Amino acid sequence: LTMKWPSRRDRDDATDPTPSGDGPVLIHALDGFLTAGGAPRIAAQHLLSGRGEVLRSFDVDELYDYRARRPFITFRQDHYVDYDEPRLDVVREHDRSGTPYLVLTGPEPDFRWESFVDGVQEVVEDLVRLCGGVPVWLTPEEHDRAVARTSHVPHLLSVLAAARLAEGPENHLALSGQGVRDVTRVAAGDPRLYSQIVGANAGAVLDLLTEVRAQLDSVIAAVGAGDRAGLEELLATGVAGTRVIPAKHGGPARPMRSVWVSVPDHPGELARLLGDAVASEVNVEDIRIDHDPGRPVGLVELVVEDSRAEHLLVSLESRGWETHR
Repeated sequence: LTMKWPSRRDRDDATDPTPSGDGPVLIHALDGFLTAGGAPRIAAQHLLSGRGEVLRSFDVDELYDYRARRPFITFRQDHYVDYDEPRLDVVREHDRSGTPYLVLTGPEPDFRWESFVDGVQEVVEDLVRLCGGVPVWLTPEEHDRAVARTSHVPHLLSVLAAARLAEGPENHLALSGQGVRDVTRVAAGDPRLYSQIVGANAGAVLDLLTEVRAQLDSVIAAVGAGDRAGLEELLATGVAGTRVIPAKHGGPARPMRSVWVSVPDHPGELARLLGDAVASEVNVEDIRIDHDPGRPVGLVELVVEDSRAEHLLVSLESRGWETHR
């Protein structure tokens, strides 16, 4: 555990993008002088199995006031034989389902609190990286707003779109293409689970839904009045939104272009197409597949960088593929 990030005192949580801790639940069970019935100590006794892995042991000599909180000493006949050595550890345990959690246990520090907080943060950040995650700094309030904007409200809007299909006539539903599948995909999530998720973040979700309602009123007004310019302006805001979604690896969005290819509905054809794309030395950023309900043909959308799209089209056509420009 050698990684060291800037001290909490040296960063501005509201603006600093420096990575931070996010991962397994960290339970604070520090035993202080004033605790309600020794609740942290009792909780730690239940949470610690004795078989957990100690991820970090803090230097108690730097944090503990031995004169103010003298540890218990064992005295036998005429000499001291042992004492209850204070320990301050971060321990990884697992619950009955195998889910890991962390317990910060031991005496509450008397000194160097800022350094102690930095040390706990360092442990959690390193654990996130070991699990393949990317830690990000967000205050609790900012986190709630962020997940409402990028997950919870989009899910609800997807549900509303999908609900319009539930009572649709069969001949209407037969026209469903990849677009409506993309829009409604997340609506298939478990209602019991997502009602809990959305309910737990109700404040941030309501703020954004209020904004969406105002925009929906504007759409209704523009469509009802035949205001084409106003409608185009509203549609353009959606285009702008798609362009600010970060690209892969968190980098800035890059201009992309879709290359459409007709693929016979036979085993191995999709693999052959992707093999030819690789041979064209073009990196495929995303792939979507739609099926033609009237023909034994699939329509594959290959999303590539705009600067490489024309090269891919020419290359695939030279290999016998039917493309669509």
